[in-house]
Amino acid sequence: MANIGFRLNKGKKIEDKGKEYPIYFRYTLGRKLDFNASIKFKTSFRDWDPVRQRIRNRTHIHHRHDANELMERLTVYFRKWHNDNLKNGIQPSYREVRKYFTTYFSPTEQPKKITLWNYIDQLIESPETRKNLTKGSLRGYTLTKNFLMRFHNEVYRFDFEDINLDWYNDFVEWSEKQGLSKNYIGKHIKTLKTFLNRALEDKVTTNQSHKSRRFITLREDTNHIYLDKSELNNLWKLDLTGRPELARDLFLVGAWTGLRVSDFNNLTTDNIISVEGNELLSVKAQKTSQTVVIPLHPVVKAILKKYNGTPPRMPEQHINRHIKEVCKLAGIADPQRKEQTRGGKGISKKVAKSQLVTNHTARRSFCTNAYLSGLPTLDIMAISGHTTEKNFLKYIKASPEQKALKMASSSFFNDGVLSKVN
Repeated sequence: MANIGFRLNKGKKIEDKGKEYPIYFRYTLGRKLDFNASIKFKTSFRDWDPVRQRIRNRTHIHHRHDANELMERLTVYFRKWHNDNLKNGIQPSYREVRKYFTTYFSPTEQPKKITLWNYIDQLIESPETRKNLTKGSLRGYTLTKNFLMRFHNEVYRFDFEDINLDWYNDFVEWSEKQGLSKNYIGKHIKTLKTFLNRALEDKVTTNQSHKSRRFITLREDTNHIYLDKSELNNLWKLDLTGRPELARDLFLVGAWTGLRVSDFNNLTTDNIISVEGNELLSVKAQKTSQTVVIPLHPVVKAILKKYNGTPPRMPEQHINRHIKEVCKLAGIADPQRKEQTRGGKGISKKVAKSQLVTNHTARRSFCTNAYLSGLPTLDIMAISGHTTEKNFLKYIKASPEQKALKMASSSFFNDGVLSKVN
């Protein structure tokens, strides 16, 4: 079996650890063949990682990316050659190894390398990705690519082989200095890990550093709010003549159906079906491609009738902006404490509840109100599309007191044999 690797000074003893020595490629096959050749790059013992056999990722080493990239490609080049020789029963001579090594550095023979950036572009543009992902997910891929490119241009260059725990810590530190929230940084880390997992599957890289337990996707629970039924009714009864009425109506459709904004913002008369005399809403969710069937709440019926079954669409960011204004008009202004980690520091402040309302509040309101109304969890999940109870329960924003009152109506707390107390 062949061994392919790299070492400093051809393996000779190193006296001065600060002095730069040439890096040698080494190819051995059994005891008879031991080929060594300089790759024309140098580094010091202090900057050399003998375990990874690569130059350490330190900013003062300006040639580290080029040298490490060369060693990575040279390893792949020789490994493929060795595997082909094994299949064909060929045992190369020293001269043939030397010739193959020399051929690598010929411009006509040098293999093309797929960089991280090439790969991300190919992934985003591939027909398979565009078929299986929503526009929102594709937009998220592009945002993460652009964010990573900022780090690449402003801090230091990196590629597949440079992404390790040191890179991760540098990236998080830089992101926090931008004053970004922990969840926003975590969102980009999660997408990056998606890129790297796909690259591993496609055998574009062999780097698995992102699978370390310390390469974590940052996240924290934030104080997401929901609107109770009385607040939703106040929104519905609000006279919005000359105001953002459509944003209110679309939000209420989401609050009484549990649909995501990408789905409640695209309803037509085709989504309304009749089963045994009951009008139902049948929607194929964009995110999961699963079809959900939902009973029509009276408010949803009234809204659909108002727009002849097809409410006009409104950009998500416009709904987000206008629904805050509508909630303020409806008197939904109780002060809420908003807590989050931003720029690596915990921040806590009080804001009006209306300012915390977003598109997603509609879906969270549906899940919480349905839960408090006593609707079985599995039935709610069948509508909301949650596949695990763990993820579903994240949407339930009821207080401990509300949950206790819900349980108090159960027969468990009302029925039973009373024993005589002396």
